[in-house]
Amino acid sequence: MGIFRTRCLARASAFFLLGSLLFASTVAAAQNSSFLSMSSQSGDYIGQGQSYYFTPATASFGSTYDGSLARFAVIEPGNGDWWYVTIAAAPGQPLVEGTYTNAVRAEFRGAGQPGVDVYGDGRGCNTLIGSFTVLHALYGANNTVLQFDATFVQNCEGFMPPLTGEIRYDATPALALQATVNAAGTVVKSSARATVSGTVTCSLPVTATVSGTVSEPVKKGAASASFSTAVACTGSPTAWSAAVMSTTGRPFAAGTAQVSVSASAADPFSGQQASATAGGSVTLALVR
Repeated sequence: MGIFRTRCLARASAFFLLGSLLFASTVAAAQNSSFLSMSSQSGDYIGQGQSYYFTPATASFGSTYDGSLARFAVIEPGNGDWWYVTIAAAPGQPLVEGTYTNAVRAEFRGAGQPGVDVYGDGRGCNTLIGSFTVLHALYGANNTVLQFDATFVQNCEGFMPPLTGEIRYDATPALALQATVNAAGTVVKSSARATVSGTVTCSLPVTATVSGTVSEPVKKGAASASFSTAVACTGSPTAWSAAVMSTTGRPFAAGTAQVSVSASAADPFSGQQASATAGGSVTLALVR
């Protein structure tokens, strides 16, 4: 296959994939953590001896996965760049973390052969040899790529200087929390136990910790207490409540208390902590 024909096939593939990957690229851009970096040595046909770096700030990222082969599209409309990175385990094998050597052109790999193929801007390899290391791979329902990170090396036509790089793709939304405090609470007359409540909302299913303080001016001082409770949080507002006893020696009573809360949880994908705060005046009504 000649170089001209390779260019035509690569460009046709670009137009097909751009439409099919548009939705996924929008999601990944919101996360702003995907990137494609490439370094091409002089004499490499694909990269033309240049260095490249794309992020969601200017480029769209998309992905497909068939259970064995993952393909990533990076389109930067501002300057007309389009690149595709295909990384594949041997046919019938899942693409999981690890180092894969003796890779061939991905679409033409045979039994037991991993595959790689990096092409774009009208340039593609007829044949190649390469290797890659999958640093992280996380897939969702229907073979959706949630997170992926891999480094790669390919030698176009088997003898050209190498093109090296890294593709990182993140389509998972960052965890976001919201917290509220209800304006009405209660205090039990016999025990002076105050109960306050509110809601916490999480963009991803997590267990959130809701902690806070309750303080109320009372005769001859102030009543105050702190609390912490765990809440199984989902996309809908989930109720939390806390019953507290004053630790100051001055009991809670019917009146107006100040409540402040902080909700926190670890993002199940990145491990980073997300938090939200809320607070306000709460009317404690006397109950028996």
